[in-house]
Amino acid sequence: LASLQRGISGMFGQTPESDGEEEDEESMGQPEDEVGEAGKPIQSGAPALHGTVRARRLEQKALAEFVQHFVAGDDDAARDACLADGVIQTSLQPFSGSRAAVVAGQLFQGQTEEALPWRLWLDEDTSDEEDEEDEDEGNTGDGRARAVARRAGAPTLRSAADDTSAEESTDDRGTDDRGVGGSSSARARGGAQVFTPREVRRDVCIFFVHGGCFQYGSAADPCYSALCSRLASGTGLVVVCPDHPLAGEGRPQKAPEILRWLLDSLLGVMSFDPVSSEERRAPPGIILAGDSSGGNQAMSLLQLVAQERPEALTLVKGVAMMSPWLDLSCGSPTYVSNSFSPEAQTGDIAFRAPADRNRAEFRENALLYAGEKSRLTESLYSPYWLAREPSSDLRAVLEAARVPIWMCVGSAETLAGEALDFAQRLRNRLPVEVWLHDAMFHVWVMYSSEHPFPSRDAAMRNLVDFIGRVTEPAPRLNVGIHYYADEW
Repeated sequence: LASLQRGISGMFGQTPESDGEEEDEESMGQPEDEVGEAGKPIQSGAPALHGTVRARRLEQKALAEFVQHFVAGDDDAARDACLADGVIQTSLQPFSGSRAAVVAGQLFQGQTEEALPWRLWLDEDTSDEEDEEDEDEGNTGDGRARAVARRAGAPTLRSAADDTSAEESTDDRGTDDRGVGGSSSARARGGAQVFTPREVRRDVCIFFVHGGCFQYGSAADPCYSALCSRLASGTGLVVVCPDHPLAGEGRPQKAPEILRWLLDSLLGVMSFDPVSSEERRAPPGIILAGDSSGGNQAMSLLQLVAQERPEALTLVKGVAMMSPWLDLSCGSPTYVSNSFSPEAQTGDIAFRAPADRNRAEFRENALLYAGEKSRLTESLYSPYWLAREPSSDLRAVLEAARVPIWMCVGSAETLAGEALDFAQRLRNRLPVEVWLHDAMFHVWVMYSSEHPFPSRDAAMRNLVDFIGRVTEPAPRLNVGIHYYADEW
């Protein structure tokens, strides 16, 4: 009332009298020690903080600081880029040219070059120069995510042993050594990154599919070096992260071809030791893992193994997904209910576009990957729909196999709804273990901060614990939806 009176009086050039009581009454809304950015006192005349922001700064200071830096794009809230101690990162070169023919004949007898693992592919995308534009667009969230995903660029993993150079394979009008046409802007990609801990267990291997909206990033990006090395260090297992083909503008690959490439590489890991470069005496157990769109593809791989290599299904000890994008039709209500609020700074801070635009962009990217609209609700490509099918032969196979499934999801993230609904609908059908983390955003486990970030470390501990439990001779499951919140 006092503010309204002053405003009306100011319109007519009048200044109301004050006896001091109005000042005290007005100040009750804010604590005396309220601070603004970087701990500085809010200056007189600055707009009042939103009540939710004020409450979080008082009760969840570390989280409030992280969100503030993340939204501002500061380095203090960036993706982790440090290789874990004691972990060695090496590169598997993609097979191509005469080297591929030799390997196909010697190591993978009976396989054609087209079915070799981690084989070479040509990246026709030329959007790296858009990084700066994406950084500018980053105020909406999705642009910054794209720029971060591409920042490290895609490595050229071909070795000098290949008899055909990358330049030859990407000649303006020529073809590569497998007869695949290329352009001058194409980059030779493929292969995989391998993360080996100091003390390694060889009977199980983690096959990690990196995310990036199906069209960004690479296995050699620093953020995946950090994540995969942490996973290797925590579990004592070798982690193989393939540089798989991507979809998107200018690229011919769609979901069926990409999943075929991933399946061939997975089968290669089962028969070929990526550390010793020797043929395995016995296939190892496999943990399929991935983040975001990579989580989708990890779940798709489980279905593809069940369909085409059911004899190998017993080797898959578990599937682990971080913030998975399971529904390519993008129907979850949390696109709206978890949309970012600039005033309250709540919701998914990774995707800060308005809800309608955010959903539209997700659907556009989903269609670029799927290639056909019908695939957006086909469970092989959009795993959420495995839970919506009344019955299917594929689900019956998976129910019989009972491969444990683990997910961690942020309660504030855009994709939370589909992950929780997926788990709820499959209850008593598949062994699904979900960890819902309070206030967390999309793939928060990949970020680091100078401020305390216990939810990030808790998610990794739970993942390591899950892998340890399901790779025991008598696997121990912890099915259900579990809630994690920082101590208060």
